[in-house]
Amino acid sequence: MKAWIIGLTLIMLAASGCFLWLLGEWGDVLIGVLLASYALLLARFHWRTYIRLQGGKAVLGISYVDDEWRLMGASKQWQCVDFKGYSALSPFCSILHFVDPHEGFWRNRRVVVLMKDSAGAHDLRRLRVFLKFYRSKLESTTTRPADD
Repeated sequence: MKAWIIGLTLIMLAASGCFLWLLGEWGDVLIGVLLASYALLLARFHWRTYIRLQGGKAVLGISYVDDEWRLMGASKQWQCVDFKGYSALSPFCSILHFVDPHEGFWRNRRVVVLMKDSAGAHDLRRLRVFLKFYRSKLESTTTRPADD
């Protein structure tokens, strides 16, 4: 664990104690807000760290995610997949998609696109072309898996 996370946690605990002591019953409300925002910041940090570990330079878009923080706990359900069928994208771009056994690849729209460090501006244009013109093709070939 990073040293600054431990230090920040200790500072948050000290600040919480001070607010509780100084503000009385309003301190409880303020502590709740501070701790909730701190938990969200830590979750965001861990989410971005996970993206970085996948070799991504930037997240281009999460088109739909129910609850970004809850999905971190389901990280085993995220799969990193290279673009197949469009070789111009595969050297610089990969995707993470949320594996849902009851939905198709594009149908559930839980997709994160990662750009690798070698990506340039022209690669982003290629990606937009892919998403615009090839999405309907992928949707038509995606079928629901058979229930066991």
